[in-house]
Amino acid sequence: MTDVPGRHRRLARSLVPLPEESLPGFLLRLAHRLGLSPGRIAGLCGLTSYERRPPAYHLIGLPDDIAAFAATARLSRTEVGKLTLRRYAATYPALAKAQMDSKISVVAQREYWALNASSRYCPECLRGDGSPAQSAHGGPWKLSWHLPVVFACPLHDRLLEVVCPECGNVLGGATRNRGSLVRRPLLDGLHPLQCRNPMPERPPAPGRVAHREACLARLDMAPQTSGSQLSAEGRARLITLQERMDRWLAPGSIDPAEPSVREQGGPFPDLILAAQLIKLSWPAGAELTPTPATSALIDAHAAPITAALDTPKPTTSKYLRVPELWSAPTDPAACGALLLAADTLLSTHESASLRERIQPLVS
Repeated sequence: MTDVPGRHRRLARSLVPLPEESLPGFLLRLAHRLGLSPGRIAGLCGLTSYERRPPAYHLIGLPDDIAAFAATARLSRTEVGKLTLRRYAATYPALAKAQMDSKISVVAQREYWALNASSRYCPECLRGDGSPAQSAHGGPWKLSWHLPVVFACPLHDRLLEVVCPECGNVLGGATRNRGSLVRRPLLDGLHPLQCRNPMPERPPAPGRVAHREACLARLDMAPQTSGSQLSAEGRARLITLQERMDRWLAPGSIDPAEPSVREQGGPFPDLILAAQLIKLSWPAGAELTPTPATSALIDAHAAPITAALDTPKPTTSKYLRVPELWSAPTDPAACGALLLAADTLLSTHESASLRERIQPLVS
């Protein structure tokens, strides 16, 4: 390492960020190249003085010392900035609220669909393009996979995955309310594409202390499980919707003639609001789903919520305790099905027709 102005030192070697790569993904790849833990890399780059849990709010936008991070990692400020969700702030309004208070809890960020601290993933994207760097350290953990409205990979014509095929758990980044950029960041020696989730606890051998080892499964080898209950036509509908939303996310590419696009904030605020309305009134909006399989996906997500809300509680605080009451479905297929129903609800250009569709849900 060499010295740079301030308390940070320049890393002897670094990596060029991959297109669409996220900050956590870059830390994982750089840590693998240098033989250090991701937490150590985060500390050296000035992201946090707490290497045990580099804060997830850095995903929204790096702090003022971005120059120190850039100098330490041998990157330009532009390259560093592109590792964060700030690039989507102009086209995805939910991020604006998160940016106003970047240290709010992960729970709050999820509730208004700003971001997920943990990432969905496409195994085929993670395999990389065969170049030397990607063959050694894996393909990109894409930044857009942290957005709740991104549930499919049109490039590989598949829905994203969210759980590890070996341990069966959702990939971790979020721990408690603040969350971490990387699950178990002090673990070193892991490949960027290995699952860092702890394995379920087992009774320790006599005389040994219980220790939760990492899963270590290769996520680029994960089979296609998300949306496996859907027909080819059903998956095609979801991927087509994802293609449209990817265009909406791209700066300057929103078409005002698209259904559900409004004058303020683009299509996403209305789409998310419609999704929440469908979820909370379910199954009143079942006719908005194109197939029984997509309806079943929404039902699996909404049924526990409506059951909990229908259960008498002593206080109105029940609305704050229901899991996933406001947040997007964790399962990519269920999330896509809910957004597809919301898009269908908003597909009319006529105000009277829209009111007619919404009224039964409101009632």
